[in-house]
Amino acid sequence: MIDVEVVTRLGVKKFNDSESWIYFSLKSNASQIPVIEPGRRALVRIFDQRQPLVYIDEPPPSLRDKIENCENLEDLLLLSPISEVRLHVFGYDSFSGVRHHFASPAYSRNDLRSGRFKELVVVKS
Repeated sequence: MIDVEVVTRLGVKKFNDSESWIYFSLKSNASQIPVIEPGRRALVRIFDQRQPLVYIDEPPPSLRDKIENCENLEDLLLLSPISEVRLHVFGYDSFSGVRHHFASPAYSRNDLRSGRFKELVVVKS
């Protein structure tokens, strides 16, 4: 895959008693990757305390103020009773030029784990 773009999409429902979902996207350390070779992995830091958050599309000011006080991904997922995070990966096949999209499952607060898993490295900052 070449010209790979990674989008971290977060959604919160019932924020301030709203019944609708509010979605916003954050830049990560791996928002743009020139090449991912077969069998290679990329480490994506969704919430990296070493740098301030950068939004791709900003949430409303009331939610943004709450996000600014979060110290980690777990805090982000506790902003509302129902929340989720999903990674979307877009990239081009280097042979055919076809653009592909891959999406992770929706992860909630209960899915967070620290540690090393087979074929996956999870870093909790």
